[in-house]
Amino acid sequence: MQTLSTISNGEPADPPPAYCAPASTLARILSARLRQWRLSRRIPLKRMAAELGVSISTISAWERGARFPSASHLERLSARTGLPVSRLLYEGPGEDAGASAGQAQARDGFYLL
Repeated sequence: MQTLSTISNGEPADPPPAYCAPASTLARILSARLRQWRLSRRIPLKRMAAELGVSISTISAWERGARFPSASHLERLSARTGLPVSRLLYEGPGEDAGASAGQAQARDGFYLL
């Protein structure tokens, strides 16, 4: 008898893929982190949009969680904010995305992960 844990030749199947947060969770984390980061530095939407080469409505949609940036835009956001993509998208244990975005920069210009 074959189970879900074996493949047709009887060998064990590959382990399930690592957990990946649902898109809605990623959008919520990114929106809170991006907005908090931008506001804490008093960067207007217009300037942020121009620096990233997108429209103001695109930045606004990302910050509301209405849209999610493409991989290339995530890379640009990472470069602009100085935060790794993983920091933009994932919360650590007991971490609040909005609060941590404003506190991401540590002493001497190093970022806490």
